[in-house]
Amino acid sequence: MIMTMLEISKAVELFLKYGISKVNDPNKYQLTPLNGITNTSLIVEVDSKKFVLRIPGDNPDVINRESEKYNTALVQEIGMTLPYIIFDAENGIKISEYFEMYTYKDSDFRNSDLRNNAFIELMKLHNSGLEFKHNFSPMEVFKNIADESNMLEKEAKEIGSNATCENEVFLGYYNEPRLIYTAPEFRFGRYKASNRRTVHLGIDIFAPAEVPIFAPMDGEIVAIENRTNRLDYGGMIILKHKTDDNDIFNSLYGHLNPNFSKRHIVGKKIKKGEQFSVLGDISVNGGWAPHLHFQIALTTNGLENDWPGVADPDDLEFFNAICPNPCLLYTSPSPRDRG
Repeated sequence: MIMTMLEISKAVELFLKYGISKVNDPNKYQLTPLNGITNTSLIVEVDSKKFVLRIPGDNPDVINRESEKYNTALVQEIGMTLPYIIFDAENGIKISEYFEMYTYKDSDFRNSDLRNNAFIELMKLHNSGLEFKHNFSPMEVFKNIADESNMLEKEAKEIGSNATCENEVFLGYYNEPRLIYTAPEFRFGRYKASNRRTVHLGIDIFAPAEVPIFAPMDGEIVAIENRTNRLDYGGMIILKHKTDDNDIFNSLYGHLNPNFSKRHIVGKKIKKGEQFSVLGDISVNGGWAPHLHFQIALTTNGLENDWPGVADPDDLEFFNAICPNPCLLYTSPSPRDRG
């Protein structure tokens, strides 16, 4: 598996933050993914040393990290887990020295000796008399997640709806913090660290469904997608543009009507001012009040078609460099155009 530029940059950022290494050149880091279910774990090699970096998964609310840290320290006292270098209970980041050792496979439990060794270790833990913190209740966790999800879905349907009447346009701004983006859908990729992507990287233009979308300049369609996940883009098109100085950049248009996009193919040329789509309604645009998400990117290396529309505040400088303010390309209709 090839690590993306963003994944490597995140590892470098964490190793510098916690003082594990002073090396800030991503090319001097080697990352190897480890298998996991809840978290993302990586072998990170730098300074001729190997470490294991644990980054929490998509549902940090499921695990109480304060309790996990406390319980880990207890288990260390009876020699049943390896020591850690960093355990940040606020975000769940854990960094340990890497040890070469055997990892049990499912098939190993057919071997009675290995199976008995595992049972002996479990008995050691259960007979230790240790009192652990936090009684994990899956049903309570899932109830809280469902309640939060329903509330955010309602907000997504209503946001900007006061402006979605005829001849009215409402703008959502670039670099604008938004509480709605605390939903699990907006935690970035696999690197969660309990931080949420809450700062908007494009502009939102709220208007009624089926309002036409026109190209701000000549371009070529490089992506046409229908993202049907809840609170995703719905219909989405990416255009590639070339400036007079032959600089290449891309523009993304989200929450479109995907049925309109069926008339296009990747590679099609679009002229400045040409209509190439229409806004989708709530049934096809990811569950949002009708609006256009408009964003530009100076490079798509490491992003491809999967652009984050919002960023973690800690990563904002990085994403602002890649996705600058798109307002320079946005022009709203003049009163004369509106009739």
